[in-house]
Amino acid sequence: PGVAVDGFSDVELAACAERAALAAFLSDEERDALVEQVRRGWNVHPARLFHLAVRERWEASRRLGSYLPSEWDADGFIHLSGRHQLLTPANRFYRGRTDLVVLVLDGHYLGDAVVWERGTGTLERFPHLYAAITPEAVLGEVAIAPGRDGSFLLPAGLR
Repeated sequence: PGVAVDGFSDVELAACAERAALAAFLSDEERDALVEQVRRGWNVHPARLFHLAVRERWEASRRLGSYLPSEWDADGFIHLSGRHQLLTPANRFYRGRTDLVVLVLDGHYLGDAVVWERGTGTLERFPHLYAAITPEAVLGEVAIAPGRDGSFLLPAGLR
C-alpha cells in the first residue's frame, strides 16, 4: 500500500477500478458481485478520510472534546469521504455554502468505527463513522469555499 503508479496511489487506483465496476453494463446482481470482487482484490482503504463540517459547530465542539454533526441524530453516523469522493457530497448537499471546513482525519485512528456503506442515491461506498470525532483524530482543517456558480473544487491544501 502507498506505492504510486504514474502519480496515482493504490487507493486512487482502487477507486478507479471500483467506479469502472459500478459503471459496468451488467444486471444489478452481476454488477454488485463484480464490485465486491474488485473491493476484495484491492483491499485498501484511505489512511486519510475527510469530513465536511459546518465551521461554527466544529469550533464549538472543540471545547467539548468531541464532535457530532447535526445529522448524527437522524443518521446515527458521521458521513466521511475519501479524498477522491470529497466533491460528491460537497456539490450535492452543500452547494453554495460558505461556512464549511474540511476536517482531515486519521483513518487508522478511527479504526473499526468506520464502515464503508453505499452513499445516498449512489452505488458507490462511502466511509461512515459510528462514533464521535475526537480532536486526536483530526490531522488538520482546510477551508473550502464555493466558486461563483456555487460549486466546489478540491481545495489547494488537499490536492
